[in-house]
Amino acid sequence: MRKLLFILAVVVLLLGCKQNVSLPNALYFGDELKLLPEVPVQVIAKRSSGAEGDPVVIKVASINDSRCPTGVSCMWAGKADVALSLGTKNGETVNLNLCLGQCANKTFNETDSSTITLDGIKYKLVLLQINPYPTTENATQQKTVVVKVEEAI
Repeated sequence: MRKLLFILAVVVLLLGCKQNVSLPNALYFGDELKLLPEVPVQVIAKRSSGAEGDPVVIKVASINDSRCPTGVSCMWAGKADVALSLGTKNGETVNLNLCLGQCANKTFNETDSSTITLDGIKYKLVLLQINPYPTTENATQQKTVVVKVEEAI
């Protein structure tokens, strides 16, 4: 009987010491995400309890960058539009567009944000940058979109 109680106590102690293992390269809400076109990325909610929530998949569908290149005189500053899609494991998807620069019906945007709802949870997306900024030499260089995704309160 004592052996059984001892083994049970050891098992309980070992279960209590279980660590919450997360992926070394996991991307979490609140991180600055550097996204390439058509490459889906999973973003995970890190709860205050240490547990991880369900992932959200974010993907850049397209980038249209017509900002005035550095060192060139332009009639207007131009703008850069990004089409994004966010989805959950349940299959719900939301598409949205964010813009930097001289966007329609807005003043000059250095950042842009939008709040969406997926599976009843509100998320705030902030477009921070589209890199590289256009120059006369990098017109063919692949663009990277820098965004931040957070659960909206």
